[in-house]
Amino acid sequence: MAPVAAQLRTIYTGTELEEKVRQARQDFLNKLIEDRLILSEAKRKLVIVKEIEVDEMISEVRNKFPNRELFL
Repeated sequence: MAPVAAQLRTIYTGTELEEKVRQARQDFLNKLIEDRLILSEAKRKLVIVKEIEVDEMISEVRNKFPNRELFL
């Protein structure tokens, strides 16, 4: 969350900054809750993901970035 807030500070000030930070926090919290619900449901259904599937997905996402630094 800190990097997002720092980036927002370079763009916004005052009440607009406060609103953008509040919205970013809410979005972050919503995403965290959603991820936990998905994980819980996957465990309940005994979903098993193979390591190769994870590696393939990471490679797919990594290839969307022009370089390693931007990926990380």
